[in-house]
Amino acid sequence: RRLPPPLISENLGGSTITVVSPRYFSFGDRNPILFSLSYRMKEIAALRAYKNSGSSVDALYAHFLTSGRTALAIGEKFKLPVFVAHGESDFSEQFNRMARGSAQKFYNDISGVIAVSSHIKRHILEHVSIDQEKIIVEPNGIHTSIFQPMDKLEVRRQLGIPEEVIVVVFVGTMIERKGPRRLAQALQGLKHIHGYFVGKGKESVPEAGENIHLCGERSQAEVVEYLNSADMF
Repeated sequence: RRLPPPLISENLGGSTITVVSPRYFSFGDRNPILFSLSYRMKEIAALRAYKNSGSSVDALYAHFLTSGRTALAIGEKFKLPVFVAHGESDFSEQFNRMARGSAQKFYNDISGVIAVSSHIKRHILEHVSIDQEKIIVEPNGIHTSIFQPMDKLEVRRQLGIPEEVIVVVFVGTMIERKGPRRLAQALQGLKHIHGYFVGKGKESVPEAGENIHLCGERSQAEVVEYLNSADMF
């Protein structure tokens, strides 16, 4: 797989965003000892990259639990508050990989948790002892200047989607817990309803059929078009 460049700077909305991708060796996650070693090497690489960047920030934000441990290593070294977002619908596996004492210490040491749903907040509270005031629920947002309403029939013509059918659009990674195959099965035999599946993945890919269309991975602009073509998504 092609690696991202070590350093990228982009201008977004008048602000310069710098993305640093430090290099480190990873041994995968099949062996617990090697998995822990991979995490440690990731932390060392991130610490080195932050120190070399000369950045001065007020707080650290980590996207998902898997990045939170690395952010905490930086936060503890440079005395910075750390906030971790939880978007995984089921992260029991990550909890299982961390000893219970380590998981508890992690949540004690970070400054706050951003949960994308009430379900995620409950899941955290069931696994560790943490003041629920330390967790805020903030659903995922969208870029409203990009995701805007469009003329449904015009978009369907552009995408080659029949105007007369009911359209159901799935957008996401093709994994079992997101249910693309279950959706495709529910549409079997319903010729007046067409399902369009946008996304990548190999775990739970529906079988293409008369009313089941596999669209593959698409650009953000194309995703907007598919969503606008839909009667439901």
